[in-house]
Amino acid sequence: MSTNYYALTLGDSEIYLNDQHMGLAVGLTLHKVVERVAVEKSEAGEMAARHLVPLRRALTVEVRLKELSPAAMSFFAGGGSNTHFDGANLGVTDFIRLYEGRPSQIRFFPQVTPMVKSADGSILYTEDVDYSSDWENRQFSLISEGGIEPGQLLKVLYATDYPAGREVPLAHSSTVTAKLEAIHRYPDGQSFMVLLLRRVELDASGVLATGTEDLVDVPLIGRCLADDSHSDSPFGYVRFYGEMMSRMENRP
Repeated sequence: MSTNYYALTLGDSEIYLNDQHMGLAVGLTLHKVVERVAVEKSEAGEMAARHLVPLRRALTVEVRLKELSPAAMSFFAGGGSNTHFDGANLGVTDFIRLYEGRPSQIRFFPQVTPMVKSADGSILYTEDVDYSSDWENRQFSLISEGGIEPGQLLKVLYATDYPAGREVPLAHSSTVTAKLEAIHRYPDGQSFMVLLLRRVELDASGVLATGTEDLVDVPLIGRCLADDSHSDSPFGYVRFYGEMMSRMENRP
């Protein structure tokens, strides 16, 4: 019996769980473990190991979120009586994509008019030129003649009133299964990698203490589950985009 380990480790990445933006993460690592058993055959009166047959495969993922708003913790909250909240007016950053023909929605009701920027913050887009808005319903839409490309990742900044948790109890003795998506950008500003794990069983036990500001270094560990409806890639996929990828050599 032998065990092989493979690991893919990324730098800063934007993390989404079930398409909800959870924040920026550092040190995202995807582990693949393959257990193999030797198949022996008799040759000239001697037993020889011809090859190793995969016996079990396992995929796990580790993420350290370096900014996670208290409201995003509602994804894990079990709704127990020990949850305490203080009202607060806090700044919110949502990462959203716009597509033609349908509006996209921000998470909370804005107390001030949101600013819509490119994901890196370098471009500020103009209302009624690049996008139309219906902020009373938390929605905004793409204007096809504007400067926003369909599917482009946008950063929306605004202030809202929402409760900030002092303590957030997680669902004890249970797990949360979610689709996990990570978008990692390379220094050239054009190349990026998308890691999509279709089903990840996340640990949801314990209590996380939160303040009025974003949490720092929140560890998440999950076990990747297969999705039989995607027979070609049951766990998910990794896709590369941009100029840098055409210059990358094949790796063994």
